[in-house]
Amino acid sequence: MRVARLAVLLVLGLLVHAVPAAAAPPDGTMVQGLHVTLVSRWLDPAETEGLITPFMVLYALHDALVKPMPGNIMAPSLAESWSLAKDGVTYEFVIRKGVKFHNGDPVTAEDVKFSFERYKGSGAKILKERVKEIQTPAPNRVRIVLKEPWPDFMSFYGTSATGAGWIVPKKYVEKVGEDGFKKSPIGAGPYKFVSFAPGVELVVEAFPEYWRKAPSVKRIVMRSIGDETTRAAAVKTGEVDIAYLFGGTLAEDLRRSPGVKIAAPIVYGIYWLDFLDQWDPKSPWHDRRVRQAANLSIDRKALNDAEMLGFGKLTGSFVPPTFEFALPIAPPAFDLKRAKQLMAEAGFANGFDAGDLSPLPPYTALAEAVAGYLQAIGIRTRVRTMERATFLSSWREKKLKNLLIGATGAAGNAAARLEPFVTKDGIYAYGTVPEIEDLFHRQAKELDRKKREDMLHQIQKAVADRVLVAPLFQQAFLWGVGPRVAEGGAGLIEGFPYTAPFDEVRLSRGSAAVEDLVAEVLEPQGGVVGAALGRLREPDLDDPADEDGVIALLHRRLQRALDERRGVGEDRRARRARTERLARDRLALLVGGLEERVGHRLLALAEHVEGEGLRLLDERVGVGVGLDADREQWRLERRLGHPVHGSRGHAVAVGRRQHVEAVGNHPQRGLLRVGVHGFLLEGSRHILTPTPGGRHAGDRAEPLLRTGQRSGADQGLLLRRARLFGDAAADVSVPGVLARGERQDPGPHGA
Repeated sequence: MRVARLAVLLVLGLLVHAVPAAAAPPDGTMVQGLHVTLVSRWLDPAETEGLITPFMVLYALHDALVKPMPGNIMAPSLAESWSLAKDGVTYEFVIRKGVKFHNGDPVTAEDVKFSFERYKGSGAKILKERVKEIQTPAPNRVRIVLKEPWPDFMSFYGTSATGAGWIVPKKYVEKVGEDGFKKSPIGAGPYKFVSFAPGVELVVEAFPEYWRKAPSVKRIVMRSIGDETTRAAAVKTGEVDIAYLFGGTLAEDLRRSPGVKIAAPIVYGIYWLDFLDQWDPKSPWHDRRVRQAANLSIDRKALNDAEMLGFGKLTGSFVPPTFEFALPIAPPAFDLKRAKQLMAEAGFANGFDAGDLSPLPPYTALAEAVAGYLQAIGIRTRVRTMERATFLSSWREKKLKNLLIGATGAAGNAAARLEPFVTKDGIYAYGTVPEIEDLFHRQAKELDRKKREDMLHQIQKAVADRVLVAPLFQQAFLWGVGPRVAEGGAGLIEGFPYTAPFDEVRLSRGSAAVEDLVAEVLEPQGGVVGAALGRLREPDLDDPADEDGVIALLHRRLQRALDERRGVGEDRRARRARTERLARDRLALLVGGLEERVGHRLLALAEHVEGEGLRLLDERVGVGVGLDADREQWRLERRLGHPVHGSRGHAVAVGRRQHVEAVGNHPQRGLLRVGVHGFLLEGSRHILTPTPGGRHAGDRAEPLLRTGQRSGADQGLLLRRARLFGDAAADVSVPGVLARGERQDPGPHGA
């Protein structure tokens, strides 16, 4: 009994520390803590920068003809289809029937034409130079006619390389004007505009007529919280549900915080050190050897560990390796000795003052680390921070000098990634190399895919050989995710760092405290608590003096289990082994932790979290409990609000989901079967065959395989012996592991 009581104390302790209810957002509202300062131009697709950040807002408020979506980097959206004519220059888009803007106006071909013509963001020059005309033969049909074949058109128009394909309502914009549109934008996205306080927060609410489906979350608040420590605290207290971008130290702290999870989607964002002054013949950076020395002086692995807990990917390329036409380039080895030799060869053995190092906000810590590496070879810099909007405008206007740490996460292909930064017309290009410029123009006209790939590979190799930039890493974008979030959208769209698609976002049902219980205690990671309960069933636990020590031990084991959540980068075999280990721990919770009066433990917990608590345990965990009196069965029925099924006085079924197996019993053998998400305890002689809906089939008991045999097709199920309920228990076999997503062959007995 003492162990069961300790488990209750542990669970309740976790609940108390997990969520301060006063700070939680209102029901139906998700609050996101942003790492950047919100600016009004992100409300308008026409001003999209050559970076991924504006799409954080665009995916909520607006929609595009074609855009990156889960499983498809160019998914038909407002357009139900698109095609390229045989002439190689005419693209036709068919607008989806019934799509509308937030004010009720239908999305038409005129809106598409208007949106393209007013677009002035990144890539606008190259797009408009190559488009001959836009035809609108019908309200639901648009033809974009190019001057000549251009294989990259859809990579610029149909991805996040630009915002040209994101559609705004022509009539509304003309009515309220450009400034009026930014103050109160209307789009065709899953959420409609409510309010905006520049630099503070954006509030949007669900648009129930969104063409894909009505969003589940009623309101989303995007709140700028520039200070990383403040963002982390907001996740811990429940003030925000999701917060973006944490460095290694704070991410590690969040990972250890009860109720908080870390998401780490690998994004298209490549970070690099840019030598802005290399185009000035008088600058030390004009010498390739100096740039190469700086490149070799940076310990990229240490940066990855410090900034992203090792989740990022090291690279020597400016282009993400998954992009079409990407050339894989290994990162340069950290070689301080060779870096110093190159500095001496270039005539800078004692180093030089390199002036300002300006990082893209908010990557100040990264800039300071890079500055430290440069200092080691005598290159002295000063990290200069500025507000993000000022930084971006200064970068575009070529006002920044010396050194810069840049990044972009925009989608596309290799050509789309290179264009803004290494070509004459690039929005962020400070200079060009004639060889690269010539290759870029030639590849843009080349229709032979292999020849085009060769030219783009030559460009990428030239960028690396000339050390025009020093790539640092491909980013793992670390989120802190609170317990109310059932689906935050992390990683649903390949390479995208933020929440999307917004109509897939869901909040957990019920109180955050109960969700925290399910996620942290009864899910596989938390199963270590159960393993501890099973191993600690010793007589001396009856001594009250040991309670504090036992609880402390369980906390430590739970923390180790939560640390295993990381799991990213494991190969398939390692992941399966970890899954099996955690599954055995969960079984230990059931076998070792369930005592004769475990039903009382669940009921006691329910007293603290109201009826919602047991209902969630019922639906999401499906724990079967053995009870010895009709009175206890009646209490469960009253609390659950629906009948429980089992022979009187012996067993009840708690769990209504189809994947939660029924609980059966035998008059002489006690509890026979408990099913929890595919982890089964089976009676040694009889089993009651489950029927749809979680009920079992009354007295239709069938023989069960003897302990030690494998049931059904052999799929690597682990068998072990266990006892339930002390001396009155039956011997049971425990098929141990069904990894999530696998299926167990039911075998001849419905096991």
